[in-house]
Amino acid sequence: MTGADVRQEIGRRATSRDRVLAALLEAGPRGVLNTELCRPEIGGLRAVGRVDELRDAWDIETVRVHRGLYRYVLHGRKEPRQQALWVAA
Repeated sequence: MTGADVRQEIGRRATSRDRVLAALLEAGPRGVLNTELCRPEIGGLRAVGRVDELRDAWDIETVRVHRGLYRYVLHGRKEPRQQALWVAA
């Protein structure tokens, strides 16, 4: 894989992640089913991976609806964590 291939893959993931986030924001409290997120124009087959990437900055709840069917509900941005400072004694 060349440097250009890596940059293209990173860009593709970023746009897919943005589309998944847009779908979650648009859905609001009703959430989005994993089958909807997996549509090619939204997140494709790796949409759940994009949801996991978004969990670093966003509070996303996963609700099991039925076997293999999940609803993802976006509750908002996570608060930044306080960094603990450790001082060696």
